[in-house]
Parts: sequence; C-alpha cells; structure tokens
Amino acid sequence: MERSIEILAKQYPSFSFYRGRSHLAKEIEENLPSNELPHAFDYYEYSIDTETDKRLKVNLGNSEGFFFLYSWTGNLSFRLHDKYWEILPFQSVILLNKYASEIVIELEREGNNHFCVISFKRPKGRGTTPENSFYMRFREMFVNHITKSDSIFIGQPYLKLLEKINDLAQMSQDNWSSKLIMQGMIMQILGLKMEQILDTFATEEEEYCSLTQTEIDRLQTVSHDIRENPSLCYSIDYFCKETGLSPSKLQEGFKKIHNRTVIDYIRHIRLEKALELIETTDMNISEIVYSIGLTSRSYFSKIFKNKYKLSPKAYQEKLRSELETRSLVELKVCESA
Repeated sequence: MERSIEILAKQYPSFSFYRGRSHLAKEIEENLPSNELPHAFDYYEYSIDTETDKRLKVNLGNSEGFFFLYSWTGNLSFRLHDKYWEILPFQSVILLNKYASEIVIELEREGNNHFCVISFKRPKGRGTTPENSFYMRFREMFVNHITKSDSIFIGQPYLKLLEKINDLAQMSQDNWSSKLIMQGMIMQILGLKMEQILDTFATEEEEYCSLTQTEIDRLQTVSHDIRENPSLCYSIDYFCKETGLSPSKLQEGFKKIHNRTVIDYIRHIRLEKALELIETTDMNISEIVYSIGLTSRSYFSKIFKNKYKLSPKAYQEKLRSELETRSLVELKVCESA
C-alpha cells in the first residue's frame, strides 16, 4: 500500500532545501531530487506521516561523501553495506560513505517522522581548491578517530547541536544571503558533531546528556514559549512546574541546549526582540522596554549596550540616519535619471 506523504521542499542552484511538495512513497525512493554541485552542502528536511502497514523508505543515493542525519520525532533506521542502525529522537549520526554505496532510511510504521539530512559530497577534481582542502581535512580527522570499518558515529543526544539545527530549520530561504548563512550554520553543525566525536574518544564516555527524550522535548517547548512571548514574567519555579524538572536539571538542559542559564536565555531573547522592534517599528524606547517585559529603562539600556555596543537611543538614531542618507541618495539618482 502506497500513501501520499509530505516532503518539506525548496531548491537552490547550489544549496538544496526541500519544503512543501507531495510525493508518493515510490517517487521518493526512485526520484529524490539531488544537487549536482559537489562542493555544496545539500539540506533535506522531511515531515512524513506513515500511517500505513508498510515501512516507507527514503533513498539518499550512492554518492561518496559525508551524510549527517538528525531526528526530531520518530525512530529511524538506515541501511549501509547491508547493515542497519537505529536513530532515536534527538539523536544524530554522521557517516562517511567511502565506496559510494547505497544509503536507505526506513521509517517506522504508523507514526510521524520529522528529520533532516545534510550531505557533504566529495568534490570533483583533484586540485587544491578550498572545497577539496576542507573535505580532505574533515575526512582525515574523521577517519583518524572513527576506528570502526563502517565509518559511522551516532553517540548520545548532543544538546549543543539541537539549537543550531532548530535555527537552521527555521531559516528563511528567500535570498542568496540566506543561503550563505545556512551554509555557515551547516559548517557549525558539522563542527559540533566532530567535537562530540573528539570528546567521546578523549573520555571514552558518552555522558553528554542525563536528560530523557521527554525532558528534552519539554525544554524545547519552554524555549519556544519564551521566544514567542518574551514579555511574560517567567520564573524558575514556573518552568519547573511546566517541565516537571528540578531547578538543577532545568539549568543543565538550558546550558546544554542554549549554552546559557535560564535567566541569560530570557534576557538574550528579550534583547533580540528589542533590536527587531527598533529596526522594524516606530516605537519609542520606553514602549519597547515595556513590550519585552522589562520595567527599568536604565537597566534595559545597560544590557542593550553590553550586547550591541550602542545604547538603544544611539542605535535607533544611527539607524534613522542611515535610512535618511539612503533615501537622499535614491532621490538624487531618480532626479538625475
């Protein structure tokens, strides 16, 4: 039985990001779009409802290079060299496909699967291009630390990766500058996965996260609530009740996901929201202070300046001055045309 399933799909000439098309399961296996530029990263994101008695498959092809998989929801298994490995929610895997073997992901029956795949294929040609140099250095470091012949590393959930992957998935892909930012974020994700590998073999342990998958999911929900409603009056007690975590586990989770304490994260989100309001609205500074949940304008000015190196008022005036200058230039161009 085949069922129509949804793929997140959108494509760029040198950076693939798939969001918003529907395919039959058979079409996914046989006609998965691919990017022919070997020096670029490819990013595929899938949201698939299986609700069927058949295990659906996603064929990643048989290109030589690195493949990074991350699962938000659903248990995945992937096949390489006729061997199977399983990825649980919040786990990630990186593998080196040395011999251009076929890689297939199988989805569990009757469930929702949300996952992404980043591919980093071996560049064509043998010259000393930046792409070749980076690929070969990454490959050498990976092979030197992965002693298994399969060249695969999974590891425990590594929460430093979680925030970066979420940021990547939420990026707008409408312009070329976004594409460059996304490629930079992918470099960070690959670097963090390599960091996990180095830490694992240095300590011979994988004690990166003492949180369960359910606890990680609750922390993600709390982080989302803070981003969506930065003006609310939050407290550690409130978050502990919402998540069922102790204060120490709550702080541990935020440190590992966001590399910040809970209070630092709230402050960070409020300042980002304040910057957005200064840049996109005509609100005065007092209105912005109130809208992000603060009451002291002097405190807001202090923490804003610490982060952005200008006071809110100075930043606002600088922005307006730049806009006025740009408008005058555009007006002169129009008059001379």
